[in-house]
Amino acid sequence: MKWFVAVVLFVAGVASGDVLDVAVLGLGGRVQLLLAECLKLKEATQREIRVVAVCDDFGQKCLNDFIARLEREGSPWLADYQQMFQSARFYADDEEGLQKLFQEHPKLDEVLITSANRRHLTHLNVALANGCSNIFIEKPVVKSMEEWRALPDTKGATIHVGLVLRYSTLAKLVDGALREHREALGKLKKVTWWEHVKFGQTFTIMMMNWRRYRSLSGGFLVEKAIHDLDLALFFMEAAGVKPHSLSLTTNASHDLFKKSRQSEILARLLEDKALREKTELWDRLSWQRTIDFVHLASGEIDWPSTVETFFKDFPGDDDFSHSDLVPDHHCVKAEIATAEGAQIAFELEVKANEFALASEREAHFVFEHGRVDLDIQYGKMVIDAPNIHVEKDLEVNNQRHAGGDTYVAHTILGTLPEGQHAALFSDPEVQLSTLMALVSEEQAEKGDEGSVRLRQVGNEWMVE
Repeated sequence: MKWFVAVVLFVAGVASGDVLDVAVLGLGGRVQLLLAECLKLKEATQREIRVVAVCDDFGQKCLNDFIARLEREGSPWLADYQQMFQSARFYADDEEGLQKLFQEHPKLDEVLITSANRRHLTHLNVALANGCSNIFIEKPVVKSMEEWRALPDTKGATIHVGLVLRYSTLAKLVDGALREHREALGKLKKVTWWEHVKFGQTFTIMMMNWRRYRSLSGGFLVEKAIHDLDLALFFMEAAGVKPHSLSLTTNASHDLFKKSRQSEILARLLEDKALREKTELWDRLSWQRTIDFVHLASGEIDWPSTVETFFKDFPGDDDFSHSDLVPDHHCVKAEIATAEGAQIAFELEVKANEFALASEREAHFVFEHGRVDLDIQYGKMVIDAPNIHVEKDLEVNNQRHAGGDTYVAHTILGTLPEGQHAALFSDPEVQLSTLMALVSEEQAEKGDEGSVRLRQVGNEWMVE
């Protein structure tokens, strides 16, 4: 596998004021939110997107649903959003449809690969085979170790990955603060990180569509917690750590979403109005569900029928050994070594947060002379070292993905401000976070309690 790509200006050949002709491979809600963000930057950047091709079996329906959402919200961008798709042609997501798309659009400025995870490798292959050099691909790049080993040569292409938290102002502020106080803190010794995801999100976004199946999504770590792995590695680098090798162990379990807890989950929903309302909010925010909400004639959600449908393919004996359903609790441990011989302990816990109304995302960094505590969810940073106490607001301001969506939109437009971080496919931390997630999911699937060693050889990360 060849990973080096020439780092070229993402906007090569695109002058100020130009319209970018873009193909979208997978028109789900995520990319449509990003395209709406691009519209908001039109005046400031003097650049805009023209979607000329969409490859998605449900493309027209997804577009119509999103336009209806903008109408409900009274969005001032409605007319501009419709205009963005005025010349778009829609293609089936199969070999024939993809071939026809690139034959009819041989000079695309950019390709957005924002399909379901199971289609990423196919879409990346066809985009590269047709000479596309500017590509944005949502995380994860691939969903399995088998696909990782089949990754194509990306030489000559600039590929940005949708690890959205890397793009955020939060990441920039933490990176700067760690670098500023690195000498006072001393050597990094241990990193403890956790993400406990609120019930409404795990019940709906993670478990009511294709993400519930490991074969389609890759699993909870690959689909969700890859952001945590990426940020952890990014911040470790700011603290002076560049991993050279590591050993990885993973434990995974089905703690909340299992048949034996079906009655309990229904009872909690029925008795807890706040939990119902928070879960119900997600009813309007997802397309192409595998499992959908069941509604009464009045339009209200029929919770008993919805929960019964939710659990329809869960094993009755809670034995998931032959099930494709993803675990909802993962514990990942790594012993990280640098080329200089330093050793750093890393722990990550990711789980469905029982019946919680809010998520938790925190990290603690233990140094030789101090510690750093991060609240990623609410944007707080505390640095304690000899003669130093810093409390820092990370400027989350209740923005989606800590404001990272704005800078992902800048990346798509080719106008990312200088000094703002992005995730390039050629970045070793992007490679390593992806590989760690894939290896951990494989360990979880096999129930392997042993460790797997990863090692950097030249500019590639490999499994020994």
